[in-house]
Amino acid sequence: MDRSTIWKYLTIGKKKEKLVNFLVASRGNHQTLKDFLSAIRKEKDAISWEEIRAIWILESLSAKDLRDVTLDVLNDHLLTNISDWEKIEADLFKRMYLNPPRIANEMLTPYKKELREAIEKTVYQSVPDSMKRDPKALIEWCRKEIKIDNELNSQQIPVSPMGVWKARVADEKSRDIFFVAAYRSMGWASAAWIDEVTGKVQILNEEFAKEDVNFDTAEAAQSRKECYKRLTRLSVLWKILNTILISLSPSLKTAHSSYLIMTKERRIWGMELPGVIC
Repeated sequence: MDRSTIWKYLTIGKKKEKLVNFLVASRGNHQTLKDFLSAIRKEKDAISWEEIRAIWILESLSAKDLRDVTLDVLNDHLLTNISDWEKIEADLFKRMYLNPPRIANEMLTPYKKELREAIEKTVYQSVPDSMKRDPKALIEWCRKEIKIDNELNSQQIPVSPMGVWKARVADEKSRDIFFVAAYRSMGWASAAWIDEVTGKVQILNEEFAKEDVNFDTAEAAQSRKECYKRLTRLSVLWKILNTILISLSPSLKTAHSSYLIMTKERRIWGMELPGVIC
């Protein structure tokens, strides 16, 4: 992505139109946006690089977030550094440099500065110099240090990134959000997200190609596979039994209903099966 593409992103007229739209949408929170933009404004008739990044951040927010977002959240997410940005395609560049405050459906909180300092001292301090910028070190730390317990979060309300960091216990979704937040906080990394279609965590590798992140150990993956096989066999056996019962007595609707319930449960388990022994 060349510099001319970046600077053509906004004209003065478009900038004013966008800012007006943001202020109107923010309603009673307009002063927060004004303070955020005023602090980085350089020249009246020119658009600074920081202003473009600020507008990208505001564009990523929903109408509700514009009404709720705080100044410390906006400033925290504006302070992001990357390198080698000229090698990246425009859409990936925007994803990488923008790093929108919201990752999934968690509450908006400032975390980048505090989380980056904590990770540098805890995760990367003891690794060899050759791995100081290797995402595998962070992935392995999440795999070993964050205990997964989906039952503790029955309402499926995401835990904040700093909450996961302090507790070291989270459901799978909160763990995924934490990793993306942590990876984005590192100035040399930045590009990480949760795919909206597959739900997988993805990063840009050193070749600037998309790469899936897998937190399962080999043992957990095998356990998940074996457990699903057992559930499939059980469902098949139940279907056979159900067919026999109905053939003996067509009035046995209870058996048929039980089979439907079992089939539904198997589908749910197949989608949300934890990586533990069933």
